[in-house]
Amino acid sequence: MTVFFSESENNSQSESESESESEDNSEESATENSEASNSDEPAPSASKRTKEEGWKWNVTGDRPSKFHFRGNPGIKPAIIRNLPPEPNPLEVFQLMVHDSPCDEIATETNRFAVQFFDKNPNSPTIIQWFPTSSHEIKAYLALCVLMAQVKEPNLQSYWSICKSLHTPFFSELIPFKRFVILSKFLHFTNNENLPENDRLRKIAPVLNHLQQNFREVYYPQEGAAIDESLIKFRGRLCYIQFNPQKRARFGIKIYKICESVSGYCLGFSIYIGKKPAQAETQGILSSEAIVIEIMEPYLQNGHTEFIDKWFTSPSLFLNLAEKKNKCSRDSKSLPQKHATAVQVNKNGER
Repeated sequence: MTVFFSESENNSQSESESESESEDNSEESATENSEASNSDEPAPSASKRTKEEGWKWNVTGDRPSKFHFRGNPGIKPAIIRNLPPEPNPLEVFQLMVHDSPCDEIATETNRFAVQFFDKNPNSPTIIQWFPTSSHEIKAYLALCVLMAQVKEPNLQSYWSICKSLHTPFFSELIPFKRFVILSKFLHFTNNENLPENDRLRKIAPVLNHLQQNFREVYYPQEGAAIDESLIKFRGRLCYIQFNPQKRARFGIKIYKICESVSGYCLGFSIYIGKKPAQAETQGILSSEAIVIEIMEPYLQNGHTEFIDKWFTSPSLFLNLAEKKNKCSRDSKSLPQKHATAVQVNKNGER
């Protein structure tokens, strides 16, 4: 037995109820309208809707269509041909991060240092600075990754000579003062050619490079999980999020799609606030738009998306079904009187 959704009956019912209540509430609505017109806040859009508005749940005896997975999962054949018989971790890492982004980072870091010293010719750091290279940028990024594994109370402790804190790898790779000055001038793009309407404009080249390589190297299996993650950050950003239910509480919110079996990250989207709707997401809820946008490269291949209740809505399920995709969500998100109508077999199909 299957739960279907319809909106016409509920819409007509809501219209009749609104007409019957219009006379009784005329004075109240007039007062509210006058207050709203005098207030500075814009009136809510008539087309905006909630997840429950306009839907009526009907239990029918029909069975939904089954969409078969048509993808070719695994590492792409072109990538395998370019790998040695027994690749080491560095060679695998270079599949994701090529030399070109490091070359670009070194170029833009040197450019920004020159721009800074032109404006501040008396800066004391001008004596300490010398141009960086792609090789040094790779070493710098390696130390940044290692700092997440080796915990120290502060930055300088990584270069401490104290026996209880000494980590010789850091000092052997880059001196402390050089690491600090690289952090001061680290840049990913030219400040003179930045778009004004993109909040991620300073790191966009690196993000685009990673997104493209994640998709070109590997194709996922049928199951894909979509969820949000909060990266701890307490700096100055206009799109910092607060979530008391997360361990980090304050940070940068990222929507990610990962393969369910391996956890491989297929793509991500950094939340930077409300953005204008695109053609494929016009007129739908923001939670639905996130799923459609992040799944866009993998639609039409019969994938099964696993999502939580925040993304769940009947219109999203119908939208994905039209694109020959399946969506899985536990029956707790359904109305209680219809939850028992959803049958789950041993393979997890609904």
